[in-house]
Amino acid sequence: MKLQVRISRSPHVAWREVDDAVYLVEPQEAKLHCLNSTGSSVWKLLDTEKTAEQIISRLKQEFTGDLSRVKDDVFEFLEYMREKKLIILDENET
Repeated sequence: MKLQVRISRSPHVAWREVDDAVYLVEPQEAKLHCLNSTGSSVWKLLDTEKTAEQIISRLKQEFTGDLSRVKDDVFEFLEYMREKKLIILDENET
């Protein structure tokens, strides 16, 4: 995945935040996903379309620890979300 890929939430996914946790519901599949703190932060950042680079930059400000791990965690999470069709990736150059 490229840093400049544009990412948005899939419109068919319903979600709710409960006590610092974000829950995603896929109505068509009747599946519930509970996101960890990193995933919840990423999901909330996707209130508008963002690039992977923008997400990583924002999370580096929010979380302490190994900053290279932030990038790895974000890419791993985004790949999972893409596979589950919970997000939409637009890799077209602008």
